[in-house]
Amino acid sequence: MIRWTIFGAGCVVMRAANGDRRPIQERRWRILAIESARLIWKLRCERVIAREGRPFDDREVTNRWYAELERRLALERRLVALTPGKRKAKLAKRVEGVWGPLLHAASDLPPDWVGNSGVLVGIERGR
Repeated sequence: MIRWTIFGAGCVVMRAANGDRRPIQERRWRILAIESARLIWKLRCERVIAREGRPFDDREVTNRWYAELERRLALERRLVALTPGKRKAKLAKRVEGVWGPLLHAASDLPPDWVGNSGVLVGIERGR
């Protein structure tokens, strides 16, 4: 059994059947693990300080989790939009590889959805 803490989330190595590393899946894992841990910390602080110990219901936690992921996706898309030159295409491809499988109706998005802030995208819920 492998045991890890959130401090080790960035060290996870994923490999294909042939032994090659899978950097896009590793990055997706890091983002999901770290953003989830951050949300848990925020919810705990809010529950203890602002809610006087009252727990959150499942629906609220789920909605907040999706909101955090959508916030992170928007941040990465803005970063791509502000990146100049040849790095922009490379960064856009990485962002598309990480987030594409998680998006609702990703196949319907235009080819430049990553760097075009006018395109509305959302995380697919219920997966």
